[in-house]
Amino acid sequence: MIIPIEDMLWASQQKSSVTQLWQECWTADPYGSRWMPLSTGLGYSTFIAAKKILSDSGLFIFKPDKSIQDGRETVGWMIRNLHGSRMKEF
Repeated sequence: MIIPIEDMLWASQQKSSVTQLWQECWTADPYGSRWMPLSTGLGYSTFIAAKKILSDSGLFIFKPDKSIQDGRETVGWMIRNLHGSRMKEF
């Protein structure tokens, strides 16, 4: 797995919560070929703020994983790495 140097430089200039989520996303999906479950240690509001920055930057896309019992409840998040090692162009 090779992380693009531009992405690493970008992440190093972000606040710690964004850098942490960026690392967790890369760990969850280094390839970018399919949706993968995300595990994060960030609190809800910190996660939402960092997720917006990562989404807006075009590095990752996020999809809520909804409860089977109550389709309105988000029980987790799925991510896809738009700069993963199996992505042809980004």
